[in-house]
Amino acid sequence: MLARTGLPWIAAAVAAGLAAGCVAEVPETSPAATPPEATDSIWLERLDESRAVWESLRDATGGTYQYERHQVGFAPPFQMFFAVEDGVVVGRRLVFDGVEQWAETGADVGTHDGLPPLTIDELYDVCASDFLRRDEREYRLGFERLANGVLGTCVADKLHCSDCAEGVSIRAVTLAP
Repeated sequence: MLARTGLPWIAAAVAAGLAAGCVAEVPETSPAATPPEATDSIWLERLDESRAVWESLRDATGGTYQYERHQVGFAPPFQMFFAVEDGVVVGRRLVFDGVEQWAETGADVGTHDGLPPLTIDELYDVCASDFLRRDEREYRLGFERLANGVLGTCVADKLHCSDCAEGVSIRAVTLAP
């Protein structure tokens, strides 16, 4: 459950998609006045720690797993499910309001609109390059892990904007036996 930290932006950005008990720790946020070079290494260190946990879990399954994502921000709520085999996305499906809208498999993966068909490894890369390196004089950054230590949410929220959260959010990961 997301703890209140006095920064309602992260709660608003991720509340629609967080399932109770998925987050293992209080969101880590950055003050707007902190120069980016002072905190880059902290954010990336936390991300690297989580990535090491993920790589261990991924390697134990041979790169075969499923995961669920949702849109970060204030878009209409939807869920996307991804199937990965041997490190390649082989399936993707969209569920809106509890009803499956479409499903893709094999060569059709990526033919519909929606969140891109990325592996969790690629989501870590996106988090590091596109969100956690943003200038903290212009953005509040947030990072959360799932209960198992894997990347849960990586958010950059433009200051003084009520509808500008961007990021990566994973709701659940199911590892192959």
